Amino acid sequence: LKKVSWRIDVKSQSKSAENINEPSAIVELQIENPEESQKTEVVQFEMDESRLAHVLQNMKDIEDQIVQYCQQ
Repeated sequence: LKKVSWRIDVKSQSKSAENINEPSAIVELQIENPEESQKTEVVQFEMDESRLAHVLQNMKDIEDQIVQYCQQ
């Protein structure tokens, strides 16, 4: 993983009124092949608020496991 970029967008137009002003996270990952350092791949994806909360909880769980491992 070479670079991570992200931003939060808020929908200003939608087919249904309930989706207006709904935030979404736009994430871009730049991945470099260690064997071919000149070749990078870019992956982009979007997450709604509930998916972002789930990803953040998973990252917190990983962090907790790393801290626990390092304290042994």
